[in-house]
Amino acid sequence: MNFDYLYTFTQSNLLEVPIYFLIYRRFLTFRQTLLIVTLANSCTHPFVFFGFMGSGWSYLTSVIIAEMFAVGGETGLHSFASKLSWQRPFFAALVANLFSWQVAPALTYLFFL
Repeated sequence: MNFDYLYTFTQSNLLEVPIYFLIYRRFLTFRQTLLIVTLANSCTHPFVFFGFMGSGWSYLTSVIIAEMFAVGGETGLHSFASKLSWQRPFFAALVANLFSWQVAPALTYLFFL
């Protein structure tokens, strides 16, 4: 098992769930939000981590393409699973992914380097 991936996935999920819940709280319970975010991340995150970030492209190119994929994929998956129109899931995915993209590396650096 790749514990680097497990750590990255867990960290990303823990950072994103509160953001999504703040945006979905009038429509979904915390439990529903946690389930949708975890399932959607389970679908998109492996492509981001193993595919785009391991592509050999420059870091910036990889991150931009990976985040566009994550936002698009999560928008569709969240919209389908929650029955919300795409606008709210799009905004939530954009905010949550930008937040985790910025904060996760800083946390990893603070705790592990």
